[in-house]
Amino acid sequence: MGKALMELGCGAGALGKCIARYCDSYLGVDCSRIALGIAKLVSPENCTYLHVNEHKELSKYFGTIDTVVSRFFWIHQNMEMARRALTFLRYFLKPQGRIYMDFFMLCQEKAVGHWKNTWITLSPQEPLAEATSATYEYTFEEITTLIEEFGFKIIHHQPHGETQRRYIVITR
Repeated sequence: MGKALMELGCGAGALGKCIARYCDSYLGVDCSRIALGIAKLVSPENCTYLHVNEHKELSKYFGTIDTVVSRFFWIHQNMEMARRALTFLRYFLKPQGRIYMDFFMLCQEKAVGHWKNTWITLSPQEPLAEATSATYEYTFEEITTLIEEFGFKIIHHQPHGETQRRYIVITR
């Protein structure tokens, strides 16, 4: 305990309602007001949910967060949106705070069944796709460049073929 956790892209609070018992406070941030409304209904009292545009309320959390998680988030961000997200997140972290990220890594031999031919995979340099399920496949070099641009450093990198992800942990 004694930790403040933030989730970017919290949706309807699936993680918040489960993980809140393991931290002092949980801040969920999303761009869907409907999802945030549901999250508030299903989560414990130590959970706070805010819309990305609630600037005044969000600013109260600047410099207070130990850990940021964002499940299924970075895989859907092109480079421009990833930069915006890191610009947003850097205000919240305490010194030595960590951000846990997952980037898409296509492994054709691991894609099975109906998923094998349904990936819409783009370069992070491309504009945001209209398809919300589009994924952006970053090279490790692109991830490193992005992260270092904001003064972060990678402290853990784990390519995982089974989940077609690069799990990255960063800190300042």
